[in-house]
Amino acid sequence: MNMINVITSGCSFTYNSEMTWVGQLEELWNVHNVASCAAGNDLISRFAINKLQELKGQNNLLVCQWSGIHRKSFLS
Repeated sequence: MNMINVITSGCSFTYNSEMTWVGQLEELWNVHNVASCAAGNDLISRFAINKLQELKGQNNLLVCQWSGIHRKSFLS
């Protein structure tokens, strides 16, 4: 049986692996955390899609922690 890749994406609540829900998952699964501090939903989804494409053909599970609907990302 292939190992399941758990892909996590989100904002700062997901970013750090020590004291977050991602840290709990890392004890049991092969976790790929693509979260970013201050990320809006557009960036959260973009990072998740990129990682899914990178791991295409493998046994993947995606878990997203969505940010507030009013949080936006701007290029500077």
